[in-house]
Amino acid sequence: MLEISTSAEYYASLGTAVEDATPDELGALTRDVCGQRFRRIDRFTQLALIGSARCVGQARLPAETGLFIGSGLGAVGNTVAVHEHLFVERKVPRPADFVNTLSNSAGYYVAKHLGLTDQNIFVSRRAGSTVAAFEMAALEIATGSLQVALIGLVDEVVAPARHHAYRLGVGADADLAEGSHWFVTRAESAGGGRGRVIDARTVTSRIAAVEWLSGVATNERVLLNLGPTVDPKIHRRICFSAAVRARNRCLPLANGRRLVTLSGLGRRRRLGSGRNR
Repeated sequence: MLEISTSAEYYASLGTAVEDATPDELGALTRDVCGQRFRRIDRFTQLALIGSARCVGQARLPAETGLFIGSGLGAVGNTVAVHEHLFVERKVPRPADFVNTLSNSAGYYVAKHLGLTDQNIFVSRRAGSTVAAFEMAALEIATGSLQVALIGLVDEVVAPARHHAYRLGVGADADLAEGSHWFVTRAESAGGGRGRVIDARTVTSRIAAVEWLSGVATNERVLLNLGPTVDPKIHRRICFSAAVRARNRCLPLANGRRLVTLSGLGRRRRLGSGRNR
């Protein structure tokens, strides 16, 4: 499906909504990582710039690299700000806030910063956004439209935390986190790279997840990208059932967005997305 050349991330855990932590200010970090100052960009764009710059590092991607950004909620901070201006303060929203509600503004800034001139696609499908971004990139590479694809998965937390938990459909005791996870990918080759994504799909129930995991070869490890509405207990049961039936090793990390990182990457990987309603 895809070979992953490099990967990097920005990840920040904010605890539970009850703790009501405020996300860190990212302006200074964005300037340090990217080496330049950006005007009138929102927090979502800052997250995308930090993650993508860390992933690419000092290397230079071909201008024809395709850019694919997936996000569960997109630039929700700007959407909230615009609605507050309109319906609470009865004011016209600022032009920059209104434009940035489209979320694909982040793709413009990432492409401009990295010198990319080819496809620039944003997709938001809640828990299925991770898989959707990888599938689109894999399709373009498989058809020969692209040789290299830069894939980013970005989600932000908007204060107050209790309101954000409500938007996600989770309880106040749920762990909240924001992150920006990025991958430089190419067509699969005989060797090289940090690893491979050999399958990507979205499942909608515990039973479907267990059935899928049971078909994975016993020498492969699995990364699960669980949507925010998945109960942690369900996650543990999925991993336990799959381990018993197929002796696979699952990696149950704290937050769904964290599960797409590839630290300790081996030779082969499957990337899955699950959600439970």
